Amino acid sequence: MDIRVEPLAAALREAMALSDSARLEMGLRGRKLVEEKCSWPKIAAEMKSVYEWVLGQGPKPECVVG
Repeated sequence: MDIRVEPLAAALREAMALSDSARLEMGLRGRKLVEEKCSWPKIAAEMKSVYEWVLGQGPKPECVVG
């Protein structure tokens, strides 16, 4: 992922060129993604599965990388 200023400026220009409805739809999809992947119940369930795995009481969870 390129995190320099110019790619960020280009991404912002691209987003601002979208219609209001397209930006609204993008925002709604982003919100849904965050709610699915970053909600406290989701995080708690992942942590529970990690602890179970570490204790030898469950399989390696998908959230564990490497």
